[in-house]
Amino acid sequence: CFIRANPKQLDVLPISPTTQLYMGWEAQAASFLPVHEAVGAMLPCFWSYGEVGRFVARTKKTEDNPYAEWIAGYGDPAYAGTVDRAMGIGSEIAETLKTEERLAMTAAFLRSNRLEWMFWDAAWRLEAWPPIHCDAGVPPHGELTDHHRSNRSARCANARTRRSMRVHVPFRLDLRLRTFWKLRQLPS
Repeated sequence: CFIRANPKQLDVLPISPTTQLYMGWEAQAASFLPVHEAVGAMLPCFWSYGEVGRFVARTKKTEDNPYAEWIAGYGDPAYAGTVDRAMGIGSEIAETLKTEERLAMTAAFLRSNRLEWMFWDAAWRLEAWPPIHCDAGVPPHGELTDHHRSNRSARCANARTRRSMRVHVPFRLDLRLRTFWKLRQLPS
């Protein structure tokens, strides 16, 4: 999930690694799994937001709270009704399944439930991506200064010649990052 903050800024990953993992699993489940498993995979999100929203609405002040809109939405009894309906649909589907299919639906539910916990935990810990350091003078994220613009071509050409442009992260991401950087330089 790349988001461009402004034209002078390189794309950055603003979401946590765990959030990206969870979103990827949910997208995969919705796109490729049988309907009963996809439903099982989606239910923990409904359920946990309902529980958290209800708890926060009962215990926290909403006046001057930057999350007041979120609290009002997920703490609303109408949302609790939506959660109950979604869980009911999941139960109705599960009742029609063979044992093997019900186990697969349960496995998808449990995986999403675990990822949902990890999602909330990552937010609590303020999880972020580790920094990527590039020795060719190209900042991995942030503002491109005039210094970077003027020196990037010379440094990258020199790095290509010496084959020394390396990204100091595992799995040899340097080639992918260089390709991505070249694509970013193409006219829009």
